Amino acid sequence: MREYGKVAPTFWTGDTGKEIRKGGSEGAIVALYLMSSPHSNMLGLYYQPLLYMAHETGLGIEGASKGLRICIEAGFCDFDDATEMVWVYEMAAFQIANELKAADRRCIGIQKDYDALPKCSFLGAFFDRYCGSFHLKKRRSHEGASQAPYKPHRSQEQEQEQEQEQEQEQEQEQEQEQEQEQEQEQEQKPTSQVEQSAVLARDAEKASDGSTAASRAIEIAVYLRQRGVTGANSVNPNIAAWSDDVRVTNEILDAAISKARVSLDGKPLGPNYLATIIPDLLNPKPVKKREPTVPLHAMTDRQLDALCGELGIRSSIAGESRDVFLARIREKQAEIRGRAA
Repeated sequence: MREYGKVAPTFWTGDTGKEIRKGGSEGAIVALYLMSSPHSNMLGLYYQPLLYMAHETGLGIEGASKGLRICIEAGFCDFDDATEMVWVYEMAAFQIANELKAADRRCIGIQKDYDALPKCSFLGAFFDRYCGSFHLKKRRSHEGASQAPYKPHRSQEQEQEQEQEQEQEQEQEQEQEQEQEQEQEQEQKPTSQVEQSAVLARDAEKASDGSTAASRAIEIAVYLRQRGVTGANSVNPNIAAWSDDVRVTNEILDAAISKARVSLDGKPLGPNYLATIIPDLLNPKPVKKREPTVPLHAMTDRQLDALCGELGIRSSIAGESRDVFLARIREKQAEIRGRAA
């Protein structure tokens, strides 16, 4: 998941943004979502199922479909129904740069990400649009797809030029530093964001069959990704198993994440590690009838987080006072003692 995404102020004042807003609020929500989607990449060409869009924007299938149609008609993006890939035409120019020098290391990274994209009808047009800007060498195409050559939307070009002139000089150094940090982080991850999108694209049919279990699996995957769990997708065997178990609620997932973070101490967290914790939360061992060595009121935040993980409850919630937090722990301890009695 990208840590940040840029949205230009001209989105609200430019011709494209105005055209989108004319179609209704759904269009503006979907446009902003596509620029900041947790499934997106810096290329603006990525796997984006309509079901994910409907769930994460709260628009529902009908509202998300309407918003996407508005964006397409305004020349903001295009959507491939067969592969569920979306292309936000000018996103790469805004997120990376209008143009890079041939010696810029980001050009190699962009080519690699482009090469790793799943097959879709936009591959050739994307290359045609950005080969000169990012010095791309190898062109891909989607066999059997009929596709007209890409023609940039004029209003988007104007907005892009204005925004780039204002920001390019002051942001170029910052972008290079951020890109280098991202490359280092990606080297530590088992798969890149684009490769994870490819896995989702290959297995999409299993996750979109409309069944209750499949829908719950998607919800769990989205919920975990939003909380920083890497590699979470609906076809993961552990997530598929949790979707069939009504006891695996969002509260259980939060408790497992809290306990895992204490153990991992900042290391990446994935679904397979949570799978070693959740069974113990679903079948907690009775708490011994003795007071802890350290009284609750004297425990540190780290000790309290570890205790919450053992009890299967969420750690301190934002805005929750310490007294309310401790009362919640005592209530859970009493509940467990009552079951053991």
